[in-house]
Amino acid sequence: MKTVQSLFTAISILFTVGFLVSSCKDQFTEKDLLELQMQLANKQDSLNAARQLEALNAAGELVSYQVKVVNTDGVGIENLEVSLGSAASDGTLDKQTLTTDTEGQVYFSRVAVGGNNLTITGNNIIDAHLTLDFGPLKEGVHYEIINGNVIPKPVVENSVITVISTNTATATVSGVVTIETDLTNSTPEVPQDVVITADFNDNLVVNSSVIINYFFATNNVQNIGSATVDNTTGAYSMAVPAGVNFNLTVPDIQANQRIAINGINGQDLPRPEYRDILTSFGPNYFPDNIPTVPGARVVFDAPPPAGRGFTLGNFVQIGRAIPTFTLSGTITMPQEPGSEIITQVTNRGEGYIASPTVTITDAAGNGSGAYAEAFIEIAITGLTINNPGAGFVGNAAYNFDLMYDEVTQSGTIPGQLAAPNVILIAADGSGIFTQTAVNNALNAAINNGDFGFDPDNLMKIYDNISNLRLVNTLGTTDAVIDVTSAIGRVFQIDVVDGGNDYIKPTFAFSGGGATTQATMDILEFGTFWSFDVNNSGITVPYTMLPNSISFEYKNVDVGGGSIIYSSSGVNEETLASSNLLDLLTVDANGNIQFIDQTASYRTSFYSATQPNVLVEENKAIPAARFIRPYEISPEGQITGLSTSGWVVDFTASNGSGYTSKFNITVEPSAVGAPGSGASIVPTGGGYQSDGEYIWFGAYSILNGGSGYLRDLNVHNGQAINADNRIYFSASASTYSIMLKSGDTYVVDINYGTGDKSADVY
Repeated sequence: MKTVQSLFTAISILFTVGFLVSSCKDQFTEKDLLELQMQLANKQDSLNAARQLEALNAAGELVSYQVKVVNTDGVGIENLEVSLGSAASDGTLDKQTLTTDTEGQVYFSRVAVGGNNLTITGNNIIDAHLTLDFGPLKEGVHYEIINGNVIPKPVVENSVITVISTNTATATVSGVVTIETDLTNSTPEVPQDVVITADFNDNLVVNSSVIINYFFATNNVQNIGSATVDNTTGAYSMAVPAGVNFNLTVPDIQANQRIAINGINGQDLPRPEYRDILTSFGPNYFPDNIPTVPGARVVFDAPPPAGRGFTLGNFVQIGRAIPTFTLSGTITMPQEPGSEIITQVTNRGEGYIASPTVTITDAAGNGSGAYAEAFIEIAITGLTINNPGAGFVGNAAYNFDLMYDEVTQSGTIPGQLAAPNVILIAADGSGIFTQTAVNNALNAAINNGDFGFDPDNLMKIYDNISNLRLVNTLGTTDAVIDVTSAIGRVFQIDVVDGGNDYIKPTFAFSGGGATTQATMDILEFGTFWSFDVNNSGITVPYTMLPNSISFEYKNVDVGGGSIIYSSSGVNEETLASSNLLDLLTVDANGNIQFIDQTASYRTSFYSATQPNVLVEENKAIPAARFIRPYEISPEGQITGLSTSGWVVDFTASNGSGYTSKFNITVEPSAVGAPGSGASIVPTGGGYQSDGEYIWFGAYSILNGGSGYLRDLNVHNGQAINADNRIYFSASASTYSIMLKSGDTYVVDINYGTGDKSADVY
């Protein structure tokens, strides 16, 4: 029935896989089917083999074990009980017990591979307990698989084990075990609940094909091979068989260690502390460094608290002259033609036959006196006779010059030449110029693309002009023809006079005969800013001025960049640039005021927007000095005050923000440490113009005090040592020991200072 069920399952799997394959593959060949059948058969064989192997091992069918028990002379011992136990497949203990024959042998016909326990007991011997490991099952060693079936190849393991009689001659191993679990005293401590054992494996396991660990029963009456360290005295004593080679085994342990530290895991402590740090001890641990922690420290009076809340306020822009500049070239792009001003011509205008009037006003209602001129470029499209002239030769053609009147800030300069001989016009038979002749000449000049008439190559006139006209002076009366229309636009703007008091200047264009007026924007215009002190936000009165006061502002920039400029410079209206802090003082109420209350101040830089004020208030820094271990005498007196840090990366400081001389207090560096009576005072120093007391670091020791420790970690009786660690050690060898009957072998064990679980310094 089982076979039918397995076959049915295999067929079901085959059908399902076949359906999936046919769904994903258009052609499923006979070869594919055979390969799939083989894969399924192999999987089924592997599953069956694993189940068979598990059953055979659980039944002990793969390994048997032969044990011979002998005395120290190598003679087999009869009638001893040998028990072999291992965990069965259901989790219960499978224990077999046999009795040795006349040769001291037992044979366990069934053994489960893996870990096992072996116990040997009987009259006149000390019970032996052993752990065995028969290792993993190996194909080709313990079994073979043929056609999916497991074929056992039984293996016989064997061991020869020595037992000790209860009346055997013994020797003694004894000693004292110490440990450094309190580094703040010079007396070593005793580890708790430590058991020292003797390892007899090398001598009592005579021969074995399996791995064995041998130990005696912990309740044997002679306490052979095991000793518990006394938790009070640290003493231990154990009996060992005489003439038997052994190693002394000292266990690794963990315990909390009391230690003084300056910092832990990279974090400085405000002052040294005593801490309990979990520490590992033993022969397999390398001890780490013990920090040096001086027994005394100094504390300086704190300076008065730094003031808080002051700033500058009531910023007001100060009008200024518009910088004189010439704006030309790509004037429709943003440009910075002068100091701290950005302009952009948004429309160059159309149809100009004369320069437009430039009117400069101030959107803020300030500003006056600025004057600017606009230059135009043209291609003439219309001419009208103003005076036909007289005295010209009939039917002769004459060249006309292009003329204009220049307009300046102070007046008009007439009769300026724009270009000579720009057009050729024929006089009629009477020697006068008619409108028809003018029109014919204009059309010819435009068609020929003559200079001054070519729309693709405009003529630039580098003056501020009020009109344009064609003039010929060869007759008895000048012939004058007015330019009445043109392709004309602004190509250059000159600020000739910047005026004064402008904050938000604007430019407007009018006149010039334009069909569309030019327009120009002032994108940014930087000015100075006046300001007042602002004490309204003060929360802590000031005793001194802030460390620095500066302005943060954005310089006027065509690119619109993000560069931020900072300045502490200001200008008094009647003085050159000065540092702002030099102009301020602190009054009796803790407010900050100008020293000269009558003066006005402004920034020394232009800014298009209100500056941001940065007040750095870090003046109140306590003075700092440290006592090094060598500045404490062996008698416990303070002898010096360091000017730099030592083990911990502290930095000495003379402090800042003091308004008077301060006190220095000496105290034990850690709470609970001894020492008292020392007295140190600062000496020297001086007062600054702002009232700050500056200490230069000089001091006087009035009293060295007494009882201070050089190093709070005094475990080894030394206050100063570059490497205070103590390594694990034993006073005698713990390896390959063999003693005679009655011998006493002393091994004192020092666990040392251990390896701490935290990084302390």
